[in-house]
Amino acid sequence: MNECEKARNELLQWEAFISLAGFMLSNTGGLPCDGEGIYQNSVKHVQTCEKCRSWVESKIPNDEKARLERINKYCCPVM
Repeated sequence: MNECEKARNELLQWEAFISLAGFMLSNTGGLPCDGEGIYQNSVKHVQTCEKCRSWVESKIPNDEKARLERINKYCCPVM
C-alpha cells in the first residue's frame, strides 16, 4: 500500500473526517486533528499531496463547500 492509499484509508476510518475535511485543506501542519495525534500524519499527507487534496475535496459535501467559501470570504463565520 502506498502512502496515499494508507492516508486515505486511515482518514476514512476517522469519524470526524467528513465534518473536518474542509478545514483540513485550509489548515497546515496536520491540523485539525483528533487531539491524540492518531490521524495527524494522514492529515499532513493530504495537506501536501495534490492528488490527495483533490480526493479530500471530492469528499466534502456541497453545502459544506459553500459554507467554507463564505467563511473565507467574510471576516465572521455568521455573515
